Amino acid sequence: MGYSKYFFRICLVVVTTSLCLLSILPSLAQPYRNPRIFLHRDSAILYTFENNLSTSVTRHALSLAHIAAIPVLLAIQNDSVAMTIPIPFRPGIEKAEWRKPAQMLFISDIEGNPATLLSLLKAAGVVDAHLNWTFGKGHVAFIGDFVDRGPAVQETLLLAYYIEQLAAKAGGKLHFILGNHEIMHLAGDSSYAHPQYLEQAKAMGMHYADVLGQSSMHGQWLMTKNVAEKIGPFLVVHGGISPYVNSMQPSLTQLNELARPLYRDTTGEGPDLPSTITISEYGPFWYRGYYTGNLKASVATVDSTLRLFGVKHIITGHTVVSKQISSHFSGKVINIDVPHAAGQSEALLWKDDQFFRVLPNGDRQPL
Repeated sequence: MGYSKYFFRICLVVVTTSLCLLSILPSLAQPYRNPRIFLHRDSAILYTFENNLSTSVTRHALSLAHIAAIPVLLAIQNDSVAMTIPIPFRPGIEKAEWRKPAQMLFISDIEGNPATLLSLLKAAGVVDAHLNWTFGKGHVAFIGDFVDRGPAVQETLLLAYYIEQLAAKAGGKLHFILGNHEIMHLAGDSSYAHPQYLEQAKAMGMHYADVLGQSSMHGQWLMTKNVAEKIGPFLVVHGGISPYVNSMQPSLTQLNELARPLYRDTTGEGPDLPSTITISEYGPFWYRGYYTGNLKASVATVDSTLRLFGVKHIITGHTVVSKQISSHFSGKVINIDVPHAAGQSEALLWKDDQFFRVLPNGDRQPL
């Protein structure tokens, strides 16, 4: 009889403890679908919507003392995968130079269309049908303008964050290079935002600038990213390197250090001439001179950049010049911005020292 009494008490403690844990950690029972995540000193606030076009919002408050990771359901049309957001979230500043990988994929200007992005990743063999990483120790470069215009920016950023996690676990790497639209988004400029995101900000009780503000997980993540990187023989940059930047003779680390403090600046005026040039129309995420504009690049401009950074090719997005990926300046500059929104999507694959255009159906055509 005595044993039965103790057994009953033990069961009561277990049941009570379990109920308390369930009340504290509701996320363990149900992952958060495509959440907007905001991190504070001792708590995390998540907002979820019925879908990416809905303004019906649910607010979830979590204590960081009771949860080691936030379980998230990344859902993109017919694809979904469970992922986690490590808490506390402390991403480090990315370095600017990397050794040559075995293979590499380049994509730019997705503009809030994660379904297109995912189709290109699958076609290039970066992930399989179940969103498992299948690219070995290869690197992937997302070269700016993954936000604005489209209706699924949050899902696009979550997919990029997920791919970054997968790559790191496999010994590969995702490079997320900031374009002018990421900078505008960080600065709270809603000029090109899908109208629904303005309504969602209101539904969360926020100004649009708060969506990627100081407490936003993705705002913190983007603030660690660069505007230009050297990866083996490649310089990856959203817009390009103008003669003005060449004349400054910066290292890539210096160029990124000039730009980063101004990511949230909407004035376009830095504290000195080098920083002002960095965020102006002649800076790395706005310059269009390889293809158009008043300050048109010459062969000498391109060669000067190649020598300055010790690379063979400059890979850019930002400016659509063709319906397909195109080579310029005798292959020294490659433009990968294509009209994704019109259904004409491509990615650039570098493998076995050759460039290939990758189509969403899996076709690969030499560049």
